[in-house]
Amino acid sequence: MKKILLITLIATSLVLMFTQGKAQLADGAYCPNFIMKDISGNTQNLYSYTNAGKAVIVDISAVW
Repeated sequence: MKKILLITLIATSLVLMFTQGKAQLADGAYCPNFIMKDISGNTQNLYSYTNAGKAVIVDISAVW
């Protein structure tokens, strides 16, 4: 069992090391508009903030 876990860990590490997954958009790219409800139940629209000239940082995280 330990060998299988070790092989899986090594294989996953190699895949992550040699792929070019990126969490950011390329320079000059536009994020698609999305609409969501905030914790208070108010509807938030991404483009309403960017059209107002505000910088937007979206933090999507999970605590497992």
